[in-house]
Amino acid sequence: MGVFVREVKIGGQGLAVSALFFEMQEAAAEQSRLLGWGYEDMKAHGVMWVVTRYQLQIRRWPAPGETIRVITWPGETRHGMYLRYFRVTEGEELLIEGSSLWAVVDRESRKMLQPSQSGVEMPAEHTGLESRPPMAPRRREAPQTGLFLVPEDYLDGNGHMNNTRYFDLGQRELGMAKESLGELRAEFANEALLGDQLRLGRVREEGLGYLSGESDRAGACFRMEWRERGV
Repeated sequence: MGVFVREVKIGGQGLAVSALFFEMQEAAAEQSRLLGWGYEDMKAHGVMWVVTRYQLQIRRWPAPGETIRVITWPGETRHGMYLRYFRVTEGEELLIEGSSLWAVVDRESRKMLQPSQSGVEMPAEHTGLESRPPMAPRRREAPQTGLFLVPEDYLDGNGHMNNTRYFDLGQRELGMAKESLGELRAEFANEALLGDQLRLGRVREEGLGYLSGESDRAGACFRMEWRERGV
């Protein structure tokens, strides 16, 4: 099975935070497809992949004009959740490493399924380069700072707000320079659908940003923590 590698040429405007997660998502999706559990395969079984957590450690942000390699492989399945690891390199230099947790969700009921219920099997690959499993951002008292109405162009093929778009919100609300980031953590608790109005809460301290969102329909939807290097 091995690992999957996706090469990405970065344009002159640089790589946005959401674009990094898009490339990671695409690499994961392509390897899942090769292993028989891509989008169309999952749809035929009435299920879908949903990411619940991300955690990245960032040594250096990719620079404009560089060609990076986004490397991914599946880890162990624990408590019904599927681990997936990532590394981003430029040449021989390791830029970013991290991990994620994925769930299999019934497309109709939107409920999480155990592997014995869904039939989805993702054999683990052991490379010796696995980083720590992702931890949820610590909950913080976050004063409400605004509202966000989920637009149609933020939706993905599963009918909810694409996980990469939450990082666009983070960039807009926290205003932290991507070049200084040392760690990113995100947890997605409930999906945000078209027309949902998210109440955003924000904490901004020296070297740290925290953003959360909730809706009347779903309750808590997401929270994320951005830390600069050395914090």
